[in-house]
Amino acid sequence: MPTPIPTPEPSQPSPPLAVQSEREAAARNEVNRLLATLRDPENRLRTGVLLVHTDQIPRLPSIAARFNLDTLDYARRVEEEMPVGSRFVTLTADTEVARLQRLGRESDFASDPVLLVNADVILAKLRADEGPHFWRAFTEHIIRPRHGLLIALPMRATALLPEAETEQRLKSAHRLAVLPASL
Repeated sequence: MPTPIPTPEPSQPSPPLAVQSEREAAARNEVNRLLATLRDPENRLRTGVLLVHTDQIPRLPSIAARFNLDTLDYARRVEEEMPVGSRFVTLTADTEVARLQRLGRESDFASDPVLLVNADVILAKLRADEGPHFWRAFTEHIIRPRHGLLIALPMRATALLPEAETEQRLKSAHRLAVLPASL
């Protein structure tokens, strides 16, 4: 006697996909709130952090374009500002915050805010004890820039991320978001 072939059950969306979709939607909303915060010229503090997945890094310019953002290769900018003939540049939290203040105040970008890519390359060169000082100054002392500044950082670069207290303060002020993996 032949074995009966089981009838497949009607397919239904699996709960994990539904949960994943909700998370993606929440992450997109978080990014949109971040951008709205940084675009508001009435805000005194218009600096923020966008955490990105490693596989998104090469696509950041095209992802930024979807959000109407200009991108600036921050590591290249630092290199371009090096004195002629020098091979090394002294990087400190203070020099980088001053450079970012100038960028926000003087640069002529079409978008507001501007997405700074490859900033992790420069931040990795700061002394470890300067990280908290950099984040405090970046998030509290760049006052009313002409253009908001949004630093893109790889999520896996945990040593470069702000301290937990600063990170939580930025999240609650809509100045830190995670880029959805689907982008």
